[in-house]
Amino acid sequence: MIKYLYNYVNINNFSYRIVERCGSMTLATKIIQVVPREISGSDTFRRYDFQIAVAFDLIIELIKENKNFSLLMDHLDDIVILNDKDNPTMINFYQVKTSKNKSITINTVISNNWLQYMTENRSQFKDYKSKAHFISNQYVQSGKKILFEDLEYHALSDIEDEKIKETITIHIGEIESEVELSDYYIAKSKLTLNDFTNQIIGNLSSLFAEERYNKLNSWAIKTLYNELKDKLMQAEGRVITNQHITFSNLVKKKGVTSQTFTEIVDNLKDEQLPENVRDLVEFAEHHCNYDFDGISILKLIRRYRNFINDYYKNRDIYKKYKTVMHDIEENRKSDDLKEIVKELTNNKEVGKYQFIETYADFLVIIFYFKGGVL
Repeated sequence: MIKYLYNYVNINNFSYRIVERCGSMTLATKIIQVVPREISGSDTFRRYDFQIAVAFDLIIELIKENKNFSLLMDHLDDIVILNDKDNPTMINFYQVKTSKNKSITINTVISNNWLQYMTENRSQFKDYKSKAHFISNQYVQSGKKILFEDLEYHALSDIEDEKIKETITIHIGEIESEVELSDYYIAKSKLTLNDFTNQIIGNLSSLFAEERYNKLNSWAIKTLYNELKDKLMQAEGRVITNQHITFSNLVKKKGVTSQTFTEIVDNLKDEQLPENVRDLVEFAEHHCNYDFDGISILKLIRRYRNFINDYYKNRDIYKKYKTVMHDIEENRKSDDLKEIVKELTNNKEVGKYQFIETYADFLVIIFYFKGGVL
């Protein structure tokens, strides 16, 4: 059994590039020099989705704490978090596992090599500050005893049963020369397999309900969820084959950063749609002298819901439409909203899109509702 992991090529199917140790090497440089082990992929789509959900939940916690970070998906570990997007000095590894059973035994954690993976990752970065975390949808137990019964992260050094600590110490000690159980953490996620989407959206809603944030409405929060989820899924699915990739490009391809989150939120603040179609109808009737040709409010509500759902798929078109509407407003010769709607649908640049043709009336009213002038 190898006791020290400094420079080696292959151990237990883990492949690493040989790297000369250098005291002045930055953590960012080290990360791009270590070739990650092959990750076999998710056991099920549900586990795959849960891993994304855990990453999302970690991001929300980091944003709450106003932390600068980079988060990598399926690179070196299921999730890796660095404490800076440009020049990190600390790395956190996360093993994310799911189980249909009511708990996961500590023996399973050891026999499935999950503890070994955590240890080998830390050992590869022994010259830097690092911590390893094991997180699951179930509690971890030994025999009939649950190790920790709350939903917080606990260091393995906090385990009260000395025999369990001794067993864990022996396994870690086979790889690490100095065992620090305080650098290994274990937790049951607050998220559940059956409802993590709603839980994440709820957590985002709570985040933007705080006074320090400009409020995002429910539509914008769902859009934020979808957009960031897409970025996490894309990052998880990409395979890095370039051995000379820079750290910034690695983060761009395999992760997201605190800046990614901020940029999405800033765009959404500018693009937020009114939630209540009644507000639009009232505005159109009283400020624009426009009616919806006798369409009932119930039909308008259903149509507006469809509009909001289609919007997410057509955000690039929506951005083009805003530019066109500014041009129309600058050059318009009529105050008749129906004429402006026709002008939008006949526009050569955006009128060809089905989204514009279908929802031109809503789009024109929203433009003026949000201060486009009329």
